[in-house]
Amino acid sequence: MMLKSPHFKDRTGYFPDLSLESSFFKLNSGLDRMREKLGKDVHAKAIELSGRAKALFLQAPDIASEKTREGNRLLDEIDQLINAVRRHRYESGLKDDEGEVTGD
Repeated sequence: MMLKSPHFKDRTGYFPDLSLESSFFKLNSGLDRMREKLGKDVHAKAIELSGRAKALFLQAPDIASEKTREGNRLLDEIDQLINAVRRHRYESGLKDDEGEVTGD
């Protein structure tokens, strides 16, 4: 997502429906699908960070702005939250949907 920030427009023409709204809809939908594995608190934190990042990108004039950098930092924080849960699941030996210990 960070590579498309702050406006999330497709410059190739292959994805004309790509937008800020569609990108954050996909992010939040993915977080909702992972809610059980993330846990209530981590899910809520990730959704909150997503909302803050989206608000910053809406205000960002270009990729070099401070608001874009802060929005990208929040996206990175979401990634770190997910990775921490994956690491914990792996180290705890929790099995994924396929019955394997992968951290998924």
